Amino acid sequence: MTPLFNGHHIDLSMLRKHSFNLRWAEVEAGVIPLTAADPDFPVAMAIREAVSSFAMNGHFHYGPAKGMLAFREAVSNYFHYERSVSISPAHILPTDSAASAIYLICTSLLKSGDEAIVFDPVDFLFAYSVEAAGAIPVRMPLPGHATLDIAQLESRITNRTRMICLCNPMNPTGKVFTHEEL
Repeated sequence: MTPLFNGHHIDLSMLRKHSFNLRWAEVEAGVIPLTAADPDFPVAMAIREAVSSFAMNGHFHYGPAKGMLAFREAVSNYFHYERSVSISPAHILPTDSAASAIYLICTSLLKSGDEAIVFDPVDFLFAYSVEAAGAIPVRMPLPGHATLDIAQLESRITNRTRMICLCNPMNPTGKVFTHEEL
């Protein structure tokens, strides 16, 4: 019997064949990965129809390396009007997922022997990306919704520290850092 999600049967063999991101396609048979937020259910019909419509156009060109200007402007406007933060579209670099953004940042900014402070618990992709760069993740305990202990954080900073990996809100605990903590 296949598992159900919203009344739909989930084809586990299809997930194993197509779902990557350290998920179904990369674990042993019989293991159910409980890691990344890669959807384990079919895409909504409206999205399928939009993708099909786009595909029927027949053109599949690469977009600009910095992302579509209209998209970067929309993100800039969102931050300006919704968050009261001024960010130039030139300073926005779209990626296809948080996972690839974390990986890109870590492998671009860290080198072998560097250290990066990683809160614990947090999504495994932070330590994974730090290690992929040849750097060392330095764990900083931050259980549940505890207040960030700045002195404890400072005690982990060395002359090899190049990054503090911040996930806000924290995944998996849901802790949201206060303005004072930030």
